[in-house]
Amino acid sequence: MDNTTPEKFELKKDFWFFILLILIPAVLGLVSIISLCWNFGAMTSNEKMVAVFAICLVLAVFYFLSYLSYYRSYYELDKGVLICQFGLYKYKIDVDTINYLVKANYPTAGRRPGLSFSGIKLNYDMGYSIYLTPQNEAKFVDELIRQKPKIKYME
Repeated sequence: MDNTTPEKFELKKDFWFFILLILIPAVLGLVSIISLCWNFGAMTSNEKMVAVFAICLVLAVFYFLSYLSYYRSYYELDKGVLICQFGLYKYKIDVDTINYLVKANYPTAGRRPGLSFSGIKLNYDMGYSIYLTPQNEAKFVDELIRQKPKIKYME
């Protein structure tokens, strides 16, 4: 393709996903700590240490993964390849294999590296689909169609 600089697109992020990824785990962690404090007197010092360490470890891992999913996710178009970075997952789709795009509201099938209920369902290859939620949908669709004019877009 003639595009030498990669085009990067941020994800659209609904508030519900913030609640799901950040607030609910915080409440569950708080409940765990309160439960631990409630039973603190009945535990030996080794049990207390192991319980506190386990709760902290689980919360740290979960918040690290949530941070990556919420703040370090993007879509990138680079030399005819669509790169979907979502937390630890990275998908690469050749733009030439894209068949069509459909405006969608959080479909239940396919991969969903997105943080919004409204986005685009992208069909590629031999019937595979992926749900994307670029913040600037119009620019994203225009760039895909510019790289492969045969892509159909249905609203």
